[in-house]
Amino acid sequence: MQRTVILISAFISISSCWAMGQAEQGGRTSITLNSGWQFAKGDSASVVHPNKRTLNWQTVELPHTWNDKDVLADERRGYYQGIAWYKRWFSLLPETGKRYFLRFEGANQVTEVHVNGKFAGKHIGGYSAFNIDLTPHLDASGEQYIAVKVDNSFHEDIAPLSADFTFFGGIYRPVHLITTGDKHFSMSDHGGPGVYISTPKVTETSADVNIDYHLKNDTGKPSKL
Repeated sequence: MQRTVILISAFISISSCWAMGQAEQGGRTSITLNSGWQFAKGDSASVVHPNKRTLNWQTVELPHTWNDKDVLADERRGYYQGIAWYKRWFSLLPETGKRYFLRFEGANQVTEVHVNGKFAGKHIGGYSAFNIDLTPHLDASGEQYIAVKVDNSFHEDIAPLSADFTFFGGIYRPVHLITTGDKHFSMSDHGGPGVYISTPKVTETSADVNIDYHLKNDTGKPSKL
């Protein structure tokens, strides 16, 4: 659901932003998941399953790129462009009335996310944030497993095709675990915040403030905010 509110007066706009913040039942929380990751170059379909042991893993922290040492290698070898995997366990006991999202600030450049052995989402492009809904795939036991496939291979349909820099691969920006209520500002608006404020008209004595917001109702029934 998308709504646009036009307000005159800075005081009213601030009050309205606070009121909309209360629309999310239980509030919104965000924690970083930058430590405790395992990383391996290469591809293996079995990585998505929690109990499969393949590839040669090393412990890394995010932000991370697998090309950080390539710049010191023989120039004739170039830098590695291909597939690599990240995996991580974490504890989260799902609660009724809550939604859980994994937010990637940036991963280059094609990313697939698997949760507890199930495909959860895909993002194409290395320079924009994106959110993955974990909720349908979480294990009721509270033990969760994430496997992330990242590919920085050359793709003719993914910009930019060339540049004066190398297209390093990896999860090169922070990752966050975000919890919302089941009525919340949309997390699927191309990685955006779901709330957008603009001032189309400003004078010495007044101002027009536009607040455009995207709401999501995941309760499965009509609800009042």
